[in-house]
Amino acid sequence: MFRFLKRLPAALGALLLLVTFTPAVRWWAQALNGPWDGSRDGTLIVLAADVVQMDAAVIGERSYWRCNYAEMLWRSGRFRKFLISGDSTASEPMRQFLVAAGIPAEAIRLEPRSHSTRENALFTAALLRGEKEPLTLLSSDFHMRRALGAFHKAGLTVRSEPMPDAGKRYQNYAARWPAFLDLCSETAKLVWYKLRGWA
Repeated sequence: MFRFLKRLPAALGALLLLVTFTPAVRWWAQALNGPWDGSRDGTLIVLAADVVQMDAAVIGERSYWRCNYAEMLWRSGRFRKFLISGDSTASEPMRQFLVAAGIPAEAIRLEPRSHSTRENALFTAALLRGEKEPLTLLSSDFHMRRALGAFHKAGLTVRSEPMPDAGKRYQNYAARWPAFLDLCSETAKLVWYKLRGWA
């Protein structure tokens, strides 16, 4: 035990150097990113994320950036229909944000029941059953591999549109550690989904 405690500071120092001064976070984010299809038609499925806990009507940072990315895709003309999937406390404020940004309300559908990536996939699959148009999934880059796996397991053929998240935060030294912790958490969730047969 004493030997372990003696080596712990050196191991933590090595981890600090690895995360802060090497491209390890960027490489890890790219590994979780999956393919990037560059789709241009059909429905864009936007996965809801966080809300500000003090006021559930205000979207959180991750939801905000996904909305911004979705708005950019709308203005580029690549997609003309959106479906926001996630609990109504997150998906409804995201819809309001996009409408306020100039996207017609009739172009946005909601799937307001899901509380997890697996439920995103299952409830969206039920909602879109029988529809033939192409589907593209938008989520954070490090979340995309698990999300794609969950949607494919639910029977939906979706292309991917990963939003730069951990990949962008890597460019800021101060943001590398929060990105690293997100990657650790997401990798654990991906392993859990694989073990359960959900992705």
